[in-house]
Amino acid sequence: TSIAAITTNTSLAITQSGQCVTNRAAGATAVAALPSGTLGVRFLFVRVTAQAFRVDPQAGEAIFYSGGTMSNGEYLELGSVAARLEVVWDGSNWGATLEHGTLTEETP
Repeated sequence: TSIAAITTNTSLAITQSGQCVTNRAAGATAVAALPSGTLGVRFLFVRVTAQAFRVDPQAGEAIFYSGGTMSNGEYLELGSVAARLEVVWDGSNWGATLEHGTLTEETP
């Protein structure tokens, strides 16, 4: 598994599927914009700094996780250091397959 550290707003590509994405060295909020999905594409996100780290789906897509179903296009923030979130595209939306730490919806 390769690791990508993002420090600003970054659009991820389908070709990055399988990567572990962190906010290492971010000096402010970092946003990882998910690509429009292809079945089986997955990403693991790990917050490693004290800065906010957000996972943001495309406008017509949502993230399903243990806290519920989010509205389309709303981000899910990793709200604590060492928080982790893994998502996989199921053909319709992003589903969380791993959750750890505090996760906060854009609009709960």
